[in-house]
Amino acid sequence: MSIAFVSCAFLGLALTVSSDKSRTADVKRILFIVYSLGFLISLGLVGLVELVELVELVELVGLVVLVRHK
Repeated sequence: MSIAFVSCAFLGLALTVSSDKSRTADVKRILFIVYSLGFLISLGLVGLVELVELVELVELVGLVVLVRHK
């Protein structure tokens, strides 16, 4: 769950970079790319965690079906 908060934080940082008046355009572009990559990586981690939980759920359902079938 905390990975999702990190993902939202990176998204917020990426969206606020463009409104920062004290940075040059090159720095804004680099920060936007870094924050966007952080967002995508953390979003991928959230997806990976959900995939692992889905696999565990399928295994549990398979075990229940196997026990009931015997």
